[in-house]
Amino acid sequence: MFKKRLTWFWILLTVVALVIIGRLVQIQVADAAQYDELAERILTRRPIYIPAPRGTIHDRHGTPLLSDEPTFDVGLRYALVSADEPFLDNYLIKAARDLRKRGDYLPNVKLLDIVAELKQIDIPYMWQRLSALTGVSAEHLAERADALRRRVQRILANVQRSSPSVRPTGSGVPQRSSI
Repeated sequence: MFKKRLTWFWILLTVVALVIIGRLVQIQVADAAQYDELAERILTRRPIYIPAPRGTIHDRHGTPLLSDEPTFDVGLRYALVSADEPFLDNYLIKAARDLRKRGDYLPNVKLLDIVAELKQIDIPYMWQRLSALTGVSAEHLAERADALRRRVQRILANVQRSSPSVRPTGSGVPQRSSI
């Protein structure tokens, strides 16, 4: 009697395990494309811009001090603005390693090929996209990049003058020399 119940229990347990395994196979193999598409749709939503008008702030004479204007905060690596080719190449090699590690490129693609693609396609596209998003001409962006380079060079010269233990590196960023 006990053996008969134990046999039915094992049969029932096996059937339940087979149903669970079958469902897992259906979800992970048969319906994988559908769930992949669903995950892509859920995880990549277009940004929603929520207006947050605060109104214009006037001084006591009625002169506007602050007003609502759309603005953009843009952060770029100095390597992308710098005219220093070795510094840019060093940064792009690090970026290429990260892109390959992240899976954007196959492991057998050479780092220098990725760097060449970033230089020839992605960086110019970034400047075009930035120009389109902000409404600022590409020429004006180039002028601002030049002004930034000049400012960094002035700061670097001042730091070197005031602190002799600081020496420039290939990156254009000062570092303390070892004593």
